[in-house]
Amino acid sequence: MQIAFFLALSLSFLCFLGFLFFLLQNKKEESLPFSFRQYFLYEGFGGRKNNLLRALQSSVLLLNVLSSILFYFLPIDQSLTSKYYFLHLAIFFLLADILYFFLSFIDFRREKMRLALFMFFGAFIAIANGMGGFILLSISRKTLENKALPLTFSVLSFLFALLSFLPLLNPKLNNYSKMENVTEKDGSSHLERPKCFQMAFTEWILSFILETSFLLEYLFFYFSLR
Repeated sequence: MQIAFFLALSLSFLCFLGFLFFLLQNKKEESLPFSFRQYFLYEGFGGRKNNLLRALQSSVLLLNVLSSILFYFLPIDQSLTSKYYFLHLAIFFLLADILYFFLSFIDFRREKMRLALFMFFGAFIAIANGMGGFILLSISRKTLENKALPLTFSVLSFLFALLSFLPLLNPKLNNYSKMENVTEKDGSSHLERPKCFQMAFTEWILSFILETSFLLEYLFFYFSLR
């Protein structure tokens, strides 16, 4: 069971990294510019690698579900915490994963829908990591040996929660689809994307935090409850 858990967890993160790699390769083959600071998740799809990208993205979601299920059945010390806490933790992480999946289909011009999904996406990541921090803090108080390990992991979990929550407070997100008016030398003007599209860049940051914290949170719990 432990081998299957670590394998699923590792494959999930590798699929995520593979997704990012092939997304960039996909745009390079099409000779299209792509920057994490300017372009949204859904804009990376299309082209010859579209099916591969969808397969990798779906694999991340399914492997995260599998990792959560396998972790629930690992032999852990339930005197330190209840498995029901991990069930709630998994639900918030998986809700964030599902929203991440849906964000890859929604055009940024559907402003209100995308903003709402984005806010829930970030909130679920922050809640999951915050919950993980509280569980680890509780474990550190109850354990008789090596209190420093779960306590350190707890601090890191709270840090992930903070990093997930702070971007949601950015006031520029309320008008994220606004373009820049650029004036050419001949006096003509046109609209173009800003060099840093706030929501697009934040979406990528939260995506990386989601997958990284999902991996680390479960490792934190595994080593704290051995």
